[in-house]
Amino acid sequence: MKAIKYTLSILIMLAVSATAFGQKRDPVEIYNSGNDVVKTNRFKDPVSSDSSMEWRRSDIILKGIDNPDKTATGEREKRWIKDVVVDLIVVYVRPGVPTSGNAKWDPKNWIVLKSKAELVAIEKGSNTIVSFFMPPEIRDSYRLEDNQRLFFIIELSVGGNKVELTQKNLKKFISSALAKRIKNMKQFEKIKSDLASASSANEGWLISLPQTPFHVQYSEYFGDNYTKYVKSYNIPTYKKSNSPLK
Repeated sequence: MKAIKYTLSILIMLAVSATAFGQKRDPVEIYNSGNDVVKTNRFKDPVSSDSSMEWRRSDIILKGIDNPDKTATGEREKRWIKDVVVDLIVVYVRPGVPTSGNAKWDPKNWIVLKSKAELVAIEKGSNTIVSFFMPPEIRDSYRLEDNQRLFFIIELSVGGNKVELTQKNLKKFISSALAKRIKNMKQFEKIKSDLASASSANEGWLISLPQTPFHVQYSEYFGDNYTKYVKSYNIPTYKKSNSPLK
């Protein structure tokens, strides 16, 4: 009997080890520490005397897991995971559409915002903050209230290769509101199809850090925003394609 129990224990250990060995992590992961994949906050315009001039910031925390560039040899080279691109889709419900019930899930009632951040590299083993900003004039002009924000989807690519979304990692790349609604990849593909049929995406309504005015950038590196949102993370270097001079 003892021999049988011993054999079973060995088999279970081998099975667990094989499963763990087979689970390859993505080179870059979304680090949300128990919160939603995108954390949105508001902050007052740093130079405006008008207290209603509020920006919205959507923060994504990336964790560098593994450098997929196997040609990297030196320790300094291996430290940096190069060419990381973050695509963010944010869906709002149109003004006037009830935010309760099923009407909000009709693609005809969606306002789709898209933005991209192209990073030179992120550091392996560290947490990097990537932020997207909505200017006050966009929020006010198009009447985009916080309670109209329906869901987020994040897409990542590393070194020119997209991080594949699968049943295992999907919830790391979509907001909790969407995760509660879809149960499998087929339903996710339906959402992507709905996004394609929704009104044309509004690019430029969300901007990356280099595209913000100087006073917002200053606050991000040295001011209140740094103290409140940024200081625990690395700020990445953005590629020129993300600059205002593009």
